Amino acid sequence: MPVDKPGHSVRERRSVERLTRIQQRLGRERTEPALCRAVAREVADLLGAQRVLLVLQPDVTTNDIAAARLPRGERSDALLPLVAPWLEEARRSAAGRLRHGPDGVAAVEQRSCLVVPMQASDGVLGSIYADVEGPLGRFDDDDHHLLALLAGQAAIAIENRRWAREARLARQRQSATADILQVISASPTAALPVFEAITAAAVRLLAASNASVLLRQGDGFSMVAMHRDDRAVTLPAQTTLRRIDPEANFPSRVFASGEPLHVPDWSAIELPPDEHVVYRNYAIRSSLMMPLLRDGACIAVLVVAHVQTHAFDASEIALVRAFADQASIAIENTHQFNETQEALERQTATAEILRVISSSPTDVQPVFDAIVASLLRLFKTEFAAVQLLGGDTVSMPALGGKPGFERLAERFPRPLGVDTIGGLAMVSRRTRQFASQDDPATPPGTQ
Repeated sequence: MPVDKPGHSVRERRSVERLTRIQQRLGRERTEPALCRAVAREVADLLGAQRVLLVLQPDVTTNDIAAARLPRGERSDALLPLVAPWLEEARRSAAGRLRHGPDGVAAVEQRSCLVVPMQASDGVLGSIYADVEGPLGRFDDDDHHLLALLAGQAAIAIENRRWAREARLARQRQSATADILQVISASPTAALPVFEAITAAAVRLLAASNASVLLRQGDGFSMVAMHRDDRAVTLPAQTTLRRIDPEANFPSRVFASGEPLHVPDWSAIELPPDEHVVYRNYAIRSSLMMPLLRDGACIAVLVVAHVQTHAFDASEIALVRAFADQASIAIENTHQFNETQEALERQTATAEILRVISSSPTDVQPVFDAIVASLLRLFKTEFAAVQLLGGDTVSMPALGGKPGFERLAERFPRPLGVDTIGGLAMVSRRTRQFASQDDPATPPGTQ
C-alpha cells in the first residue's frame, strides 16, 4: 500500500467497504481457477503489491501455484522456491508474518513481504504471498490484517466452490451410475452397450480426452469400445489383437498384474515401445488403467486418458473403479448367458442326434450328417467332417462347410497315416487340437 496513509478510522471504514466489494466480486466467480486468479488480482489492487502468489498446499510437500501477479518478464516458478520456506511456515503455524529486508539498509531500499495462510474449516488450504519494493511502498501491520481478512474470504470461497463442485459431481456420478445400471439391465446378453455407456460417462465426468475398454482374448487383447472428445469411436469389426507383453505396453502390465496403473505424467518416465507411438500420435500425457477381474484374473482393462498431465485424485480413482466393477458385471452377465445358451444348444444337438439314431436303426449316414450339422452350428467352424477307420483305410462319410471345402472329399478314402489331423488322432487314440493351419505342429496333409 502507498506510504502516505489516511487516518485510522477512515482507513478502517474504507477497508471494510473494499473487502465487502471484494467478497461480492469473488462470489461471482464460478470455478476455482477463476476464483484464484480473481483473489490474486484483488490482493494486488488492495495492497498495491508488485508480486502476488496464491499457492495451494494440499499436503506438506506440495506447493501448487494457483494464480500469480508478477511484473512483466518475471516467472512464478522462479519466485516460488525463494518463498517456499515462508509458505511452509504459514501452513504449519496457521499464522501470517510480515518481513522487511534486507536488514541494515534504509526502508526505501527494502522489500516488504507478507505471507498469510488461507484457513478453511478443515485446515489450511494454502497461502498468499505478496511483496512490494521500497520505492513503491511499504507494508505495515494494517496491511497484514487486511491480507489476513482477504485470505479468510478466499479460503471460504474456495471451500464453497469445492463443496459445490463435489455435490455437482456426486449428482452427475449418481446419474451416470443409474444410467449404466439401466443399460446393464436392458442388455443382459451383450456387454458392448455397457462398455459404450461407461466410456462415454468416463469422458464426460472426468473431462478426459478418451476412454476405452480393452478385452482379453487368450494371450492377447483388443479394443472393443472407445469414446473420444464427447463422441463414440466406430471400431472396425475385426480389431488388431495385441500380444500381452508387459515390456511393450502399459495395458499388458495391468493384464499381467491385475493391479491399477496410474501414470500422471507420461513425459516424466521411460515409456514402453507401444506407448511411444501413442504419445507421439495421440498426444496422451496421463492415464489411469483399471483392471476388470474375474476369479482373480484380469479379463479386461478400462483406460481413461488425458492429453495433459493429470494426477487422478482419490474420488476420480474411485469412480473409475466403480465403472470397472459395472463393466465386470456386464461381462459376467454375458458370460453366464452364453454358457446357458451353449448348454441349451448342446443339449438340443444331442437330442437331435439321438432322435436321428432312433429313427435310422439300419442307416448310419443320417447320423453322420446330423453330427456334422451340429458341429458347424455349435462351433462356428469353417468345415466339419466325420472320418471312419476301416482296417488301414480312412474314409470320410460326411462333410460340411463353406464352399470349396467339399474338395476335401476327393482325398478320401486314403491310407491311415499321421499326415492329417484325423489320422494322427486315430493312430495316437488321443484328441488332437491345433491353433491354425499355419501352426508348425499341424500335420502336413492338413496344411
